[in-house]
Amino acid sequence: MGGLHGAPVLVVLHVLHELTSDTERRQFVSVADNMAKLSSSNVERLEGIVITRLPYMIVTELPSNGSLLDFITVRFRNSIISATSQSPL
Repeated sequence: MGGLHGAPVLVVLHVLHELTSDTERRQFVSVADNMAKLSSSNVERLEGIVITRLPYMIVTELPSNGSLLDFITVRFRNSIISATSQSPL
């Protein structure tokens, strides 16, 4: 894949495998549809979608600052550690 001026783009592949319910498929397609409508520098960019046959796939750019889930998890864990280390016993 090429980004701006044909530069390589690191991507993340989100895959919905064949052993999923109709509800999960609809949710996956809904996520892809919503991502296609978004255009913001604060949201990972959608690079492509495959929903014509299983497995369904969404291709997004790799977030430059890493996973938001990892960021939140680490911040949450650090805040708990900080709070417990400061509390008197």
